[in-house]
Amino acid sequence: MREHQHYGPVDRGSALVAAVGVAIIGMMLVAVVVTQAVVVTNDSQRDRVRTTEVHSAEAAVDATLASLRTGAVCSQTYTYGAGTTATTVNVTLKYYDDTTELTCTNGALTGASGAVAATKAVVTATSDPVAPGVGVQPERIVEATVNLQAIATSIPGAALFSGGTINPGGGYNVSAAADSEAAAVWQDSGDWLCNPNNTSIDGSVFVPNGSATFQSQGCYVTGNVYAKTFIQAQVKAANGGYHIGGNAVAFSGNLILNNPITIKGNLAVGGNVPLGTVQWTGSSISGTICSANTTVCPGLEYYTPVGLPEIDYYPVDWTGWTPSNKAGFATQVENAWYPTFTKSWQNTNLATDLGNCTVPANMSDAIVNFPSNKSNTKTVYDMRDCALKIQSHSGNTYFTMNLWADTVLFVKSLDVTNGLVVQSGDGKEHQFAIIVADGGTQNNGVAECTTRSSTGYTPGNISLSSAAITVAPEITIFMYSPCTIGFQNKSTSYGQVYGGTVTVGQTGTEFIYKAVDLPGVELQIDQSSASSGYYVQIASKREMR
Repeated sequence: MREHQHYGPVDRGSALVAAVGVAIIGMMLVAVVVTQAVVVTNDSQRDRVRTTEVHSAEAAVDATLASLRTGAVCSQTYTYGAGTTATTVNVTLKYYDDTTELTCTNGALTGASGAVAATKAVVTATSDPVAPGVGVQPERIVEATVNLQAIATSIPGAALFSGGTINPGGGYNVSAAADSEAAAVWQDSGDWLCNPNNTSIDGSVFVPNGSATFQSQGCYVTGNVYAKTFIQAQVKAANGGYHIGGNAVAFSGNLILNNPITIKGNLAVGGNVPLGTVQWTGSSISGTICSANTTVCPGLEYYTPVGLPEIDYYPVDWTGWTPSNKAGFATQVENAWYPTFTKSWQNTNLATDLGNCTVPANMSDAIVNFPSNKSNTKTVYDMRDCALKIQSHSGNTYFTMNLWADTVLFVKSLDVTNGLVVQSGDGKEHQFAIIVADGGTQNNGVAECTTRSSTGYTPGNISLSSAAITVAPEITIFMYSPCTIGFQNKSTSYGQVYGGTVTVGQTGTEFIYKAVDLPGVELQIDQSSASSGYYVQIASKREMR
């Protein structure tokens, strides 16, 4: 018999094996694809975190630099973003005095010799993810090196201080008597206008609650100009000249140019500069420039209004001074003029006029000594019941006061209808003050040109008309009124002028700064509430990794 050959059972199940093999290969491919997708997703996530870290580290550096404006910072921590891209940035700072590293403890810097101000800082910002992902965690570091300049917390005082506006009239000049001192013009409220020709400020101008505008080629400032809002140049500087010889700061406004501006120092603007205009391209800025539409300023210098100081008469403040009154003032004049009279009625008329707070005209040309015995007795005259008038003399003879000692007049008001000359009797330096005592509510810290209800006292103005006032270099004068101080004609004063409003008339008035030191008179412009920190200049900024 023949054998039968059977083939079917030998191939049975091969399809299943093939299918399983294909499935395994598919699973391997899926695993590879899924793994690759996870890797790509994680890498993409890390890339997003890294990008966020770079931006957050830079933002933390900028925020820290801005905070240096109000004081030293030892370290800071910031959190940026949300969700899986949120980052935490730890900022550390190293401070240096020249080349020596300082110790920072709770914002206080110390060196080998104790407390010291820094001149340089290295700011390091390290950014890490808030929610760590899979794999190596990304970390970015940004480092900035900055130069620091300590900000003064106060200004010694102003040559010219106005609680309101300064009406410039025909122009005026401000300077300092000593090269070691800096003159300042402080306009506490309103906009400062430099519109007349022949106006020069050999010092700095501060406008803590307004703008600064240059309207005349003949007006310039050798020092710095600070304005709370904008700075504007309506005219070009004079040929070969400049508008601002130091730095210019417009804290919250723009730089407005009707014509090019010339600044010898730095320009810092909280708003914008007029990029792309012919006025901007024609401007000359010798120092650095920062603004909202160029390089953002890391920390802007700023000042706060302080108000005109309240000055009143308190006898307790004047220990060591001889107190007197309007009768005592009259006696000094009478002692000088009576010997020059030839008629008895002249004595009577002078006594009557002085009793009415008037120094009469054309009665005598004799110089009046204060005190009349030529001693060195410092005297304060309480004449708050006196609206003092010094009337015109004939020709070029003015009422002249010879000071042999420091002399202070507290008056209700002062009206000089011709000239007042104040000079030294012994050639030595003396202080002289004309103070219109404060009105309104007593001892409330606010200068008020209003009636004091408890006494009925109403302060008035200091008005210097005609030949106005001339103060010799040996005399340091302080003039104060919570109301208006008006220089209707050319005047010269060595000292300080503080008024609710200051008006200048004739061109050529000179305010020459000499610091005043009188009891009960605090003229320092305190800015400790504004800042005790640093001006910041970025030397370099880089990403470390």
